[in-house]
Amino acid sequence: FPSAKVRLFPKRPGVCFDGAVHELLNAALARCDIPIINTDIPVYHYPQRHQQPGAQEAKQALYLRLGQQKVAEHPEVARLHNELGDQFVDMGRYGEAAAAYRRAVEREPGEAMWLKNLGTTLYLLGHLAPAEQALRLAVAQDPTLEEGWRNLTVVLLRQAKYGDAKGAIARALPLNPDQPDSYRYQAMAQYHLGETDAAITSLQALLVRFPDDTEGRSLLDQYTE
Repeated sequence: FPSAKVRLFPKRPGVCFDGAVHELLNAALARCDIPIINTDIPVYHYPQRHQQPGAQEAKQALYLRLGQQKVAEHPEVARLHNELGDQFVDMGRYGEAAAAYRRAVEREPGEAMWLKNLGTTLYLLGHLAPAEQALRLAVAQDPTLEEGWRNLTVVLLRQAKYGDAKGAIARALPLNPDQPDSYRYQAMAQYHLGETDAAITSLQALLVRFPDDTEGRSLLDQYTE
């Protein structure tokens, strides 16, 4: 998955990092005179290419233990609860993830990204009403949060709130017109509102950008029957 942060550092003998996990290594790098710089060079990382069976699960379990250790040491830090929630999500443990995100939100209720994480996880648990509430709070805190609008659209579609879903996805699309899901969600909302021509136009716009999108082509075939 794409990430804004990729860490590349020299493998020098004697280098030891402080903190439980490597996002806390800045001080250790500074002591070793290793500079930290930002770059616009894309880096492609294939972590599972040479892994042995079970290696990914072992790594997840290690990171989970480290995350739990950090939370135990600093329970007042909201960010650590959010990170723990991310680790639970990676392992498919959505109930525990939702609890961790909720603790993060309780500590810093104005953080839109954590509200988005909570709402998305509640949706995965099938709790649609509280998921909608959390996602609405997220986009109210940060109206530029494209993923919040997009995930809110999914929750609204599941509840057959097609008018609200159309409005939500209309906020998401301008923020990221290169997200194929958004065109499909827009078409679904339009179609269920009886706006078949508009739904077809949305799917045609999707296929211009992403001609290999099989889900969009399947919907287009369905809507033009």
